[in-house]
Parts: sequence; C-alpha cells; structure tokens
Amino acid sequence: MVATLFGRAHDSSFNPTGHHEMNTQQHHCIRRLINRFIAPFGVACVFFSMSLAVAATSKKQTLPQWPSYQQKKSLNALLSYAHTHNPSLLRLKKMLAVYKHKEQQVAAWPDPMLGVKGTNFPMPSFDPTQTAMSGITYSVSQRFPISGRLSLQKTLASYNTALVKAAMREKEHWLSFALHEALHNLRDLRQALTIEHQLYHLTEQAASVARTKYTVNRAPQQHVFQAQTALSSIRERMVILLSKAQIWQHKLSRVLGHTKTTFYALPPAPQFKTLLTETQVLTRAHKQRGQIQRLHILSKQAKQLLALSKARYWPDLTVELSVRQRFRNPVDTGAPFISLGLKLPIPTLGNSGREGLSKEAMARHQWAQKRIQELHTSYRTQAAILRTRIALYKKQLDIATKHTLPLARQTYRATLQQYQVDKSDFLTLLSNLQTMYIEIRKIQKLRTKRYIALERLHALAGDLSLTHKRRTK
Repeated sequence: MVATLFGRAHDSSFNPTGHHEMNTQQHHCIRRLINRFIAPFGVACVFFSMSLAVAATSKKQTLPQWPSYQQKKSLNALLSYAHTHNPSLLRLKKMLAVYKHKEQQVAAWPDPMLGVKGTNFPMPSFDPTQTAMSGITYSVSQRFPISGRLSLQKTLASYNTALVKAAMREKEHWLSFALHEALHNLRDLRQALTIEHQLYHLTEQAASVARTKYTVNRAPQQHVFQAQTALSSIRERMVILLSKAQIWQHKLSRVLGHTKTTFYALPPAPQFKTLLTETQVLTRAHKQRGQIQRLHILSKQAKQLLALSKARYWPDLTVELSVRQRFRNPVDTGAPFISLGLKLPIPTLGNSGREGLSKEAMARHQWAQKRIQELHTSYRTQAAILRTRIALYKKQLDIATKHTLPLARQTYRATLQQYQVDKSDFLTLLSNLQTMYIEIRKIQKLRTKRYIALERLHALAGDLSLTHKRRTK
C-alpha cells in the first residue's frame, strides 16, 4: 500500500491490494497530505518503497521438486516382481493348475463295478428252501474304452492347458508394455518439470529487469505484475506435472501388483532402435504373440474334437464276470454257477449328439482360421499406422530442432536486448520466452511419443516379455 500511495497516487482507480475503495473524503484527505508533506520527498519514497518490494519479491521461493523416492529397482527387477505379484497373472496361473488337473481326470479309466443280486426268492415268504435256483449273484464288471476316446480327450484337455499358457504369455506381454509405457511417461514428466524450472528462472530474470526499469520510471508497474502472474502460472504447471506423475505411479503400482501405491525411482531402460517392417511384425507375431498362438491352438483343438466325434461311433466294451451261489434245499442241489458277459452299445445312425459335435468342430476350425486372417489384417494396419506416426514424429523433431527452436531462441534473445533499451514491450518478451520453452517441451514430448510408438510396434510383434530378455534391435 505504501508503494501504491507514493508511486501511483495520481491513479485513483489503481487498487492492487484488493481492499474496498476509499470514499471521496478519505481520498481528498490523502491527496492533501501528499501535496503538503510528501511531494518534496516523492522520488526518495519511490526508490525506498520499490527497494522493499524488490527485496520481498526476489526472495527465493521453494519450487515444487521431483521427489527422491527411496524404493530403487532395476528394470529387470520390476519385470520380475510383476511376473510374481500381478493379480491377473496369478489368476491365470491358478487357472493353469486347474486345467492341468483336468488332464488327469479325462484320461483316467472308469472304475470297475461290483454287484450283488438275489434271485428266485418267493413272495411273500422269501424262503430260499421252497424253490429251485434261489441264490445270490456276485458280479464284477469293467468298461474298456476301445475307440481311443481317452487319449483324444486327454489331448483336448492339453489344448485347454495350452490356451491358458498362451493367455498368460499375452498378458505378460501387455503388462510389460504397460510397465514400459508408465516409465516412459514418468521420465517425460520429470524432464518436463526440469524444463519448467529453467523457464521459471529465466522468467525471474525478466521480472528482475522489469522491476529495475520500474524503479527508475522506465516501465509501468503492470510489467511487474505480468511477470509475477507468469511465475505463478509456471508454478501451477509444476504442481500439475507432479500430480500427473503420481497418477502414473499409481498405474505402475497396479501393474506391479502392489496392494498400496509404492513409489519407485525411475530406472534406466534400453530403447528400441529398429523400425520393423509390416512383414517383420507378422513373422515375429506368429512366433511370439500369445493371441495368435491361441488361435492356432483352437484350430488344432477343433480338429481333435472332430476326431473325437468320429471315435464316438465306436462304443466302449463292457466285460462282466459273475458267480451265482445257489441255496441247497430238497428241490435243488445248490451247485454254484459262473457267468461271463459282454455288453456293447449299438450306435444309431443320425444321432444328433455325434453329428452336432462334428459340425461344431468344423465350425470352430473355420472360425479360428478366419480370425487368424482377421488378425493378420489388423496387425498390418496397426504396423502401418505406427510406422507412419514414427516417421511423422521424426520429421517434426527434425523441423523443431533444426529450425523452429533456433529461431525461437534468437527471437527471445533479440527481444530481451530490445526490451532492455526500451525498444520492445514486456508482454512480447514474455510471449517469446514462453514460445521458446513451448518448443523445447514439444521436442521432449515428441521424443517420448516416438519412444512409446516404437515400443508399441515391437509390442505388436511380441518382442516384450516379463520373463525373457527383450529385443532391443
């Protein structure tokens, strides 16, 4: 308020403190005091008040800093941790154990059967001495699968196990990509914070020049306020960057399988350099992607299901051995009997169950083949789009680093020199400074986008894994 009264007493509309407006009587009283007592010392008061303002504003403020996290792990350690703690992977591992146990179930022979049967007991007395051939029959039977159904069922069950393994591989693949993407974005935010710090210090220098010129009445006070506003905006952007970094740390913790968010220091990570062609992407994807492997397994499983439907036309054979113990009485000698039986189901023509299974198997096989063709088209399209984006990012980087940024630097330096000799406006100086750092930030952002696009291209080819060493060429 001192600087306001002494330095801007002639401007009744100026009210930087935000207090309520003075009434007319108070205003005239202050004007009379200034004219009578303070006007002779106006210049000295201006310099004294501005020196206090400069001292107050030049005091170093603590800027938002990138946290120094205590948890430090290498990239391989993070990948290994995700492999053993991610809940989605753990769920698939338990499912894998379930299907492995099912293989044992479907391949097991049926248990033999024991039977006890009483025959020729008269009613209502049930006296075995009254009639001949009364006795008890003891039997044992065994069903023999002679059509090879058990081996076919075991193979089908093993394909189910292989499907879960393929799903696990695909899940590991994209978890690895999610982990790398989070690390790339965290590095980008850390570098963005560094850029904002540099911009803040340069803006402070420009603000210092504006304050110095204001103290000697070579610039209006609004230049000082504009500089302070610019500094506040930069601090706000720093806070936003740190909040975004926390969000990515939460995502990283979710990938790693932490129940609570754990913040990690960023490990160095190798970057892909080779720009794969569409053919290379398809070739590698066939060998490494769980998604395609799953479809090939489904196709083989459909063929096995067709073989099983044909095997069902050959029924199983049941063999039975029985011993009948007869009761001795006046009408029967009680000699035991032994029997050997053979049971064979009769397959009926046009059985809807067998025919339906055969048609289902053929439809499954055709669906898997069409889905593989669909994935080929999708992979080619995605690879072409990613290659186009990578080429675009490279061209933008070349233009920005070789032309736009050098011109922005020269423009800022020229504007700063002109402002120091009162040949340029302060807003133009701030605008050119912002433009220069917008270009610096754009270059960094383009590099991050290019890294992630290259990573996604190799992820499309299946070059990422939580358990195997990734390709970096």
